[in-house]
Amino acid sequence: MSTTRRQSGRLAKQRESIANAKLVATNDTDSEDEHSASEASEYGEQDRPSKRQKLVKSAPAKRTKKSSKSADKTHDLTSMPLDVLFEALIALARTNHIVREHLLSKGASGVWRTSRENADGPDCPEDLSEQQWVHLLYGEAWCKSCDAKNIQRVDFGLRRRACTSCLKSNLVVTSSFKRRFPDLDPSILELLPYTNIGGSAHGHASRSKFYWRADIEEMEQTLAVYERDIMMRKVDARKRLEEFKDKRIALVKSIAEHSQLCINWSSESAERRRADGDTKIAERYEAIKAKFLELGYAAADIASIKYYVRQPTALTDRIWKKIRPELEHTIVDERDRRLKQERAARIKTRIAFVQDAYKATKKSMVPTQWRHLPGLFEVVQSPAFQQVINAPDDVDVGAAHFADAVNSLPDFLVEWTVARKKHLNRLMDIALESESGTTGSPTSLPDIGRLNLATSVFKCQQDYCRGYGSNPSTYNPCIIGWDAAGAHHCDHKYTFYWPGRGIDLVETVLHFSKQGSVAAASLVALAGLGAEHATCEEMDARGLLFRCNICTPRKIPGNQVAYDVFTWRNASVMADIHCSGSGADQATR
Repeated sequence: MSTTRRQSGRLAKQRESIANAKLVATNDTDSEDEHSASEASEYGEQDRPSKRQKLVKSAPAKRTKKSSKSADKTHDLTSMPLDVLFEALIALARTNHIVREHLLSKGASGVWRTSRENADGPDCPEDLSEQQWVHLLYGEAWCKSCDAKNIQRVDFGLRRRACTSCLKSNLVVTSSFKRRFPDLDPSILELLPYTNIGGSAHGHASRSKFYWRADIEEMEQTLAVYERDIMMRKVDARKRLEEFKDKRIALVKSIAEHSQLCINWSSESAERRRADGDTKIAERYEAIKAKFLELGYAAADIASIKYYVRQPTALTDRIWKKIRPELEHTIVDERDRRLKQERAARIKTRIAFVQDAYKATKKSMVPTQWRHLPGLFEVVQSPAFQQVINAPDDVDVGAAHFADAVNSLPDFLVEWTVARKKHLNRLMDIALESESGTTGSPTSLPDIGRLNLATSVFKCQQDYCRGYGSNPSTYNPCIIGWDAAGAHHCDHKYTFYWPGRGIDLVETVLHFSKQGSVAAASLVALAGLGAEHATCEEMDARGLLFRCNICTPRKIPGNQVAYDVFTWRNASVMADIHCSGSGADQATR
């Protein structure tokens, strides 16, 4: 009988606990399936319907291997950041009432305290429980007033998270207290916690004290209760008021001291998290770098992806397969750019050898011959020098490699001069053929007399040549005669302003100017010479000055006007500027 009573008593307790658990579960917001699982595990199995008899024999079930993922998840849990664990613990306390009551009970405070101490968190203040303190430190980053999200900063003086909008509308600075609460004694502020960071301070502290408006109103009501007890002459009412004020003043002092410790901890914790994040980012980059080094890429090219892999997530095989194609494309582009840049630097170094050798060759010649020598661009383009300049990158080219090309340089200078004269004569023939529609007989040798005519006017086709412009006092866009055409070599104007940018080779491109030739012929006629035979030397010897009738004269004192006068060469430029040579008729001697 006793045994039966013991069994029935244990069964009654079990059923009672199950009934209580079901009663609690009906008040919870979770699904019935979740509660049924928790009830079965905590309070024993529930009554099940009778099992149907098995009629067909089934094959024995295969044993499934325990997945290794569960072990990996355990390792992930132990390596999880502590602040994430706190968030999980807080979320767990909100899953259902049973877990919540257990984690929020006084007996579970040790769990929260141990977790906080392991996370190196600040000590819990006396006026808060461990659960409340952990929730303030590691809970959701929401505004306590309006539920605005992503509020990372905790105001430890006020013990709350608040958004900027709520701070501006709820903080009361000491200087504005009398204006906002004219009926209250300012001594009430001694009983309230405060902060030194205003709503518009962007997290920067000041010497002012800011109080939470709701705290002031609540303290007003609390003091009103004590004052009412005093007015009703309750026993020790005034003494209780004084004791309350003393406790509040001590509490405010304790909160101020503790908040400073928490601010220091928060700053150090943020710095520690940044350092940990930087370490993880560096480790991730080194892991990615090691994989690309194994693939044969250079470290200098791999550095181009450093900005794109700044993440603290550890590199896994799955992540590597996902990010490799895009990163590899970036590295290949950087490699091609680097090789192209290195190739250009080698070419410039080799051209510098050619430049030095060309200068040495010119010094061995008569200075009067320098004027009609080719430019550096034409020398570099010669086949003898091109063979050495375009040598493979693995060839360490030095001055000795240019020995054969330098020895052939005198012959090249003669050949280039002859070819230049032929080219200029051919430009004149093409212009005359297009004008008359007839084909002239080509000459076997350049007609130097023809190139010296005053009507042999050429122009440079390079947009940024130094000799190109519209101001005849500074530039001379019209190149007249062999003496000027043979000496003209295009030079990039930016090289003149920034010589430190290195050797800048520009090809010389000339064309015959019909407009300039017509303008020069008009000036030759004004000089009293024949356009078919007048040479540049003859026009220079005349020393005539010409006035442009199109240019506006300048007024000078004495109610007089002054005209600009030009030499025949500059007058040709001005005539060419004024509408395709028609202005030559407006020039007078």
